[in-house]
Amino acid sequence: MPRLRWTPELHHAFVRVMKRLGGQERATPLKELNEMNKRLKEMEEEAAALREMQAKVEKEMGVQDCGHNDGDVDEYIFTEAFI
Repeated sequence: MPRLRWTPELHHAFVRVMKRLGGQERATPLKELNEMNKRLKEMEEEAAALREMQAKVEKEMGVQDCGHNDGDVDEYIFTEAFI
């Protein structure tokens, strides 16, 4: 992993986050960690909702997973109703 250079832009972003968390006196590592965990939970919930929507749309369209996905590209076979 390359070394991180503390640039003026990075410092500005750090100062903005510190202010958003309540300033130097109130922004603690635990508070920052809790904020990060809260955002991570929100992202996981959004991802789950998107997966549900994708499954619903695929079901409605008659799309079936062909079962031999190599991880690079999702491959699907359309049912005869859509061919």
